[in-house]
Amino acid sequence: MTTYKRQQGFNLIELMVAMIIGVFLVAGALRVYTQSQAALIISEQAARLQENARYALQFIERDVRAADLWGLTNESSQIAGSSDPTQPVSALTASVGDCQVNWSINIDVAIEGSNNINPYNTTCIPTSDYVANSDVLILRHAQSTPVDEADLLAGVLYIRSATSNGTIFEGPNQPGGVATDGINSRLTTVAYWVSDSSDLHDDVPSLRRSYLSTDGTNPVVISEEVITGVEDLQIQYGIDTTGDQSVNMYVDFDAVVNPDAILVARVWLRVRAEKIEQGYTEDVTYTYADQSFSSAGPLAAANDTKYRRLLVTKTIEMRNRRAETL
Repeated sequence: MTTYKRQQGFNLIELMVAMIIGVFLVAGALRVYTQSQAALIISEQAARLQENARYALQFIERDVRAADLWGLTNESSQIAGSSDPTQPVSALTASVGDCQVNWSINIDVAIEGSNNINPYNTTCIPTSDYVANSDVLILRHAQSTPVDEADLLAGVLYIRSATSNGTIFEGPNQPGGVATDGINSRLTTVAYWVSDSSDLHDDVPSLRRSYLSTDGTNPVVISEEVITGVEDLQIQYGIDTTGDQSVNMYVDFDAVVNPDAILVARVWLRVRAEKIEQGYTEDVTYTYADQSFSSAGPLAAANDTKYRRLLVTKTIEMRNRRAETL
């Protein structure tokens, strides 16, 4: 006679215990997943801040290092055609958008700036865009790549230079009066400044530059975004007060008596994430240059403490002035 073993399943208590254990295991797995996602978001935010800061510094560094280089000559006094704001408007200056009278061709001042004010609020840096109490940095130089006569463009300002002289001219016609072994270099004049908005988002600040360009017919000054997320730019200038080609002190631009004594620029950028970070509260006071900023301060905007930030600095030497920095 065949006998069958009685089969037994889980009773109610055992089933409930198993379910509770399963819930705890799933909850633990979800917690680990959530924490991993949060850590990933934080890492991505930090990486993006560092990437934006690095890109912005590289952009500025390129022009600071080249400032006061004029092709085959290192002396702007040897180059004809330069004019400053006190002189009548030159026929060479930008026809549209120039920041100041003869601003584009004032090559005797290779580096200048403003400290916590907008010097061009009625011209190339609109008051409605400029971030209050940020600095403006202005740089001038000849670009390093020579331009053949056949490649000269209409409406572009160039410097034709030899070792002993040079001249500013507008393409496409190459001027005479410079040695036959001279070279043509495109003239760069640029102002870096901070806007309270970006091209795509009104509530995201950005680093911008207003620079000498062309509309295809005439020289013009145009503005373009460099990178988003930059909410402050501060500059201090390393100056040589003794004539020994070494930096003796760092000062704001309003304390610079002679721009020719500037050997280096010390740049600070305060970079902010584009979006608020839920669960994050910033409790940091950033002290740099002549600034002290706290996102929890009385002048801070709503939700300012919810943005992750990064403060970076770099001291950049002007290659044509060979400084021994502090």
